[in-house]
Amino acid sequence: TITSSSDYRLKKNIKHINNTLDKIDNIHPIKYNLKNSNIDYIGFIAQDFKQHFPELLKRDNPNSFYSLAYDRIPSINMACIKELKQQILNLQKEIQLLKNQT
Repeated sequence: TITSSSDYRLKKNIKHINNTLDKIDNIHPIKYNLKNSNIDYIGFIAQDFKQHFPELLKRDNPNSFYSLAYDRIPSINMACIKELKQQILNLQKEIQLLKNQT
């Protein structure tokens, strides 16, 4: 099991991640091969995260390649799920109101 320290007592400046659904529009899961390799991979393009989630990127210097913190992407996924859940609940309420009007 891989774990990371995540206790709230270790953190400061805590902010919720909001409006993630709009931010993920330009992030595309891809299938690819590394140059000089025929091994198939699934992942992302690091630069797709640059605009909205720069905290997930690391770069040693301006000429080096980007690295992506794949282990932190589930936090974005969870925020998206929560937003989708709220949208579903809102739509369910709206449907119920429309049903009650008939």
